[in-house]
Amino acid sequence: MLGQLAQSEGKLERAGYLIRKALAIFVDLNTLWVVTVNINDFVLISMEKGEFSRAAIMAGANASLRKRHQIPIPTRELESYGERMASIKNSLESVRFEECWRQGSEMIIQKAIEFIELS
Repeated sequence: MLGQLAQSEGKLERAGYLIRKALAIFVDLNTLWVVTVNINDFVLISMEKGEFSRAAIMAGANASLRKRHQIPIPTRELESYGERMASIKNSLESVRFEECWRQGSEMIIQKAIEFIELS
């Protein structure tokens, strides 16, 4: 929540810091649906920074995590999810998007978190 607030204020570095802290807590608690929300927040931050390859990797990791653990995208977020994916795809060449998506989708949760910690 605090990370999302900082993000909405354009404080992307602070948002990333706060979301990484929340992510660590929710991973420890094994609250995977909240972990997917936090990973999605990093997708958004990467997009705002113009880091579309990173966004595609994290989106692929998040989609894979959701699929493996049967965590659906909330209905109220489906439209914005589709728009977000279209924006990422339009910002990358098709082959690059597929490569990044595949890279993310092959990550186990620990690797996805390590990848996020590097941002």
